[in-house]
Parts: sequence; structure tokens; C-alpha cells
Amino acid sequence: MLPDTRFGSRTRRLAFAIDLSIAALVLLTIGIEFSGGLRLSIAGLRISAHSPGRMLAALLVLAVVRFLVVARASAFGVPTDRWRALWLRIYRPTAWPTSTTGSSARARHVLWAACGLTAACALVLHEQLAHMHSVPDLGDPLFSMWRIGWVFHQMHGDPRSLFDANIFYPHPLTFTYSDSMLLPAVAASPLLAVGLDPVVTYNLLFMAAFVLSGLAMYLLAARLTQSPAAAFVSALIFTVYPYRFEHYSHLELQMTMWMPLALLALHRFVERARIRDAVAAAAAVVAQLYSSMYYAVFFLLYIVPVAAVLLIVRKTRVRRLVPGALVAGVLAAACSLPLAHVYDAAQAAKGNRDPIEVEFYSAMPADYFHAHGRSGLYGDVLRSHHQERALFPGVMTLGLAAAGLAPPLGPLSLVYGAGLAFAWDASLGMHGSIYPLLYDTLPPIRGMRVAARFSIIVGLTLALFAGFGARRLLALCRSPRQRQLLLIGLSALIVVDVWPRLGLQPVWPAPPATYTFLPRSPKVVLAEFPIRRDSNASTEGVPFMYFSLSHWANMVNGYSGFFPRDYDAFVARIEDVPSPSSVAALKQAGVTHVTFTCALYRRQADCDEILGAVESSPHFHRVVRLQWQGSPAVLYELR
Repeated sequence: MLPDTRFGSRTRRLAFAIDLSIAALVLLTIGIEFSGGLRLSIAGLRISAHSPGRMLAALLVLAVVRFLVVARASAFGVPTDRWRALWLRIYRPTAWPTSTTGSSARARHVLWAACGLTAACALVLHEQLAHMHSVPDLGDPLFSMWRIGWVFHQMHGDPRSLFDANIFYPHPLTFTYSDSMLLPAVAASPLLAVGLDPVVTYNLLFMAAFVLSGLAMYLLAARLTQSPAAAFVSALIFTVYPYRFEHYSHLELQMTMWMPLALLALHRFVERARIRDAVAAAAAVVAQLYSSMYYAVFFLLYIVPVAAVLLIVRKTRVRRLVPGALVAGVLAAACSLPLAHVYDAAQAAKGNRDPIEVEFYSAMPADYFHAHGRSGLYGDVLRSHHQERALFPGVMTLGLAAAGLAPPLGPLSLVYGAGLAFAWDASLGMHGSIYPLLYDTLPPIRGMRVAARFSIIVGLTLALFAGFGARRLLALCRSPRQRQLLLIGLSALIVVDVWPRLGLQPVWPAPPATYTFLPRSPKVVLAEFPIRRDSNASTEGVPFMYFSLSHWANMVNGYSGFFPRDYDAFVARIEDVPSPSSVAALKQAGVTHVTFTCALYRRQADCDEILGAVESSPHFHRVVRLQWQGSPAVLYELR
């Protein structure tokens, strides 16, 4: 019970009132954060709050007043020694190791982890392994193949025109309209160089990202948990995290292996203050930038609270870290500026993401309890109806992470607890308290559409806490045999928990042969039909980009994260080809050749009707007419 003397002075009464107000504001902030808004009606007075920002500001003001005016009064009138005793029950500096005398990630353990993760991926992705010429849809996977192929093509030509891709002619820097994904493309180049099919190359790279991400997480978790078995649990969760199957069409969003490696190097740098560890952390961040720009920007924001709390709990002398941080910062800037410069040069043409669009792709707290349709266990029960917002981590991930977050907490719990809170709030985008401020102050954020993709960093942090939880469970075992059985059981349950339904479809074995009749000249400019309203392709323009792997001619068509601002107007002018206005628009754009691929039309009759009109037009000279996928494919020269 509280002592009766707590109201014995004005100072204590004031302190008690401020403490109650702070507690109430904390509860309100949490309620607003989880519910997405608060609406109350008290005595006819309506009170509403859509964002916790104002609550946080009021909290800050009250905390400053409490510190400046009544700092000596104990919280809620409870003696300070009792608060200290309660804190020691919750937080124990020895609960988890913060440093190592030798790395737990020994070569033998790493090898076994790699084999286990590869086997788990082979099991979970067995459908993909059995159909290496298939993809989940004929949209973004083909777009990624085009990006990989374009980089490989430019490696054999003039690399200065790398970012002037062959789409949206005559607009420049069109390769910057989406993530250029340069590092994965370079990694795939040897496979393309030996003649491997682009679809198989894509799928190999895609599945390798699963294993490599898990292996990177193993190296980090082995150092932090000091338990190879617990580290494998973390790695397995991160390898098959459900988010990966929500984005099973997005290659760049599987490139998560650099973030755990950057965190591993950060821990080493803080412990030893060695310049080479700082450089390793910077190199990992740069590699993340060249693999997935979304994740690089998000991760740099995430690492700020993680590093800050890490320095506090380790009581590190910041002065020791300055030389390494300066060297790493200079090297990272030197490596990042070329890419940042070219994207900045294209920014005026692309513009910023509209806040309304960003809000649509911002998560709500409830989204973390909705699964994607590809989830075998939860896809029908917890299915999300919002694109890019099916964020359910899985029962095993949540259960093990909860075990890792249970008191007593160690220093690493505070470090990654801060990271988890930041990443979770940031994933709420415009519905959270952090992202609106980031959108207003950081130009790179204004170019990003999907704030909910921050949830992969939530998953990374949950995977670490799951490793802590697994370590606690494994410590309850009395013998090595029991620990082995528990590890096998946990691994099996994790795999069952995330078991996917991929739903693949085959990619065309070859593009239309009409492209072999194109003149091999840089002056050739293609317009390809169907376009927009007549197309039955899952993503308009992408099939023709995939076909361009065989010819690389410039085309006025295209698809990317951004479109030229005049593209909609241009498409509207040429849709009714071969009308005089459409022909004039094509000629004005510099088009020299036109293709019609009837298999991609919504209705075969529409294509036949258009071809009949084109054949009678004096502006079109037929070069060749062939069959592709059972329908006509025709190439015309525009006179």
C-alpha cells in the first residue's frame, strides 16, 4: 500500500497529479496507436484524435515539467527503493550476453545451419523447384527479369547509358523509375553469360535470397544469443517469414541478407571500436542500397534507435567510435552518391508520392492479424483484403518472440525493443506517429509508396526475439537429446506455421518470332499492342519488356514504379490505332515499327478487327505475320 504521507506536501501532490496525467497519456497514446484513432463524447463534448503525435508532445511537456519542478519526488509516492527493486526484477544486465569472448558462429555450426536452411527452403518451395520455368504471375517477376537482363546487356555495351533504359522512349533515366536492383543483377550475370534461361536464372536468384537472408540472420543471432540452436530458430523464422510469400512476386523485396550483417558489424564495432568493423557495417548498408533501395532507407532509420540504445546500455565512450564512424561514413557516401545522384536527377520527372496514396499503403495495427491468401493455414481464416497489408507474422513467431520478451530483460532486449517499437510504428505509415514526420522532412521517403514494407524489419526483430525465446526453452531441457528433439520440433512447427500456397503459372517458352525481323539499329522505336484497355496481361506493358530481352530495341511502352507524367495522355491518343490521330501521335513519338500480339488481347475478335483496319491503312507496311500461342503476331513498319 502507498504510505499516507504521500499527500503531506504540495510538491508530493503535484508530483502525484503529474504522474497520473503521464500514465493516462501513455494509455491514450497506446490506444490511439493500436486502434488507429480515438473518438469520445463526454457530457456532449466530442474528443477525437487520429494520430498519437499530440499525445506524445503533451507527454514530453509533462515529463519536462516533472523533471524540472518536482524531480526529487518519487513516482506515485512510492519510495524510490521499491521502484528500484521492481526494476531489478524486470531488467538484469546479465540476462543476455552483450559481448563474446569468441564467436559462437563457428564454421561447423554455420555449415550445418546452411544445410538446414537450404533443406527447409527446398521443402517449403518444392513447388517452385519442380516448376523452374514458372512464376506466381506474369507481372512483377517478368519486370525483374527485364531489370536483370538490362544490366547484363549494358555490361556488354556502353555502361554510361545504364539508366537510360529502352522503355518509355524518348524519356531519359527511365531505369530509375523503379528500384534498379544493381547488385542482384550483377550476381545473376554469370548465369546469363553461360546461356541459362532468364526465368530459371530469376528463380535461382529468388530462392537463393531466402537462404542467404536466413544465413545472415544466423550469424547475427549466434553472436547475440550465444546458442547455435537458438540462432537456427531465429534464422529459420527469418528465412520463411510470411512477408516473403506476400511479396512472392517481388525479387528486390527478398534481398534482406545485408541488414543482419550490418547489425552484426555494428555490434562488433561498438564492442571493439575497430575501423574495419565500421567499414563492414557501411559496406553492408551500401550493398543493401544496391539490392533494395526501400530496405536501405528504412534500415538506416531503424538503426538510429538501435544504435543509440546500444551505446547507452553498453556505456560506450562515443569518442572511441568517432574515427571508425568517420571513415565508414565517408566510404559509404562515396559509394552511394553515384546512385543517389542519378535518382535525384530523375526526381523532377517522377515527382513525389501523393500522401493519399501513401496512406492507402500504410498498415493498420489490425493488419498484423491478417494473413495473405498464400498462407496455407491462415489464408482462408485471416485473409487480408488490403494489398501489401497482410502482415501476420505467424503463431510460432509471435509465441517465441513473446517468450524472448518476457522479464527479466537484458540489455539486448532494450536495444531491440526500441528497434521493434520504431519499426512497428513506422510500418503504420501515415497512421502512425513517426512516418508523417519522416515524409515531411526526408526527400527519399516522399518517393516511397508502401510504408507497410517496414514490416520486414519488424519481422527481423521478431526473429531475434524468437531466438531469445528459443534459448530460454532450450535451457529447460535436461540433456542434449532433449534439446535436439525440441529444436527439431520447433523447426517443424515453424515450417508448418508458414506453409505457403504458391499458385504458379508458366512463362512463355519463347517470345514471338516477329522480333527476329526487326532491323538491328538504334534508330528502331517500337510501339506494341495491345495497350491498356485491350490488354489481358496482369501488368500492362510488362510482357513486351520481357520480350525485349531478345532485341533491346527502344519502345514507347513500359511499366515501372513511376510513369512519365505525359504517358497517360500519350496512351489515350494511340489506343484507337490506326485512326489518323493515333498515327500522328506515333510518328510524333518517333515510332518506326508497330507490333500486334493477338494472344495478349482480351478478345481475339478485337485483335482481328484492328488488324483488318491496319492492313487497309496506307501508313502501315506489314513486315511479317506469324503465329504465337495460337494467335497472330504481326510486325509492321510505320511509313
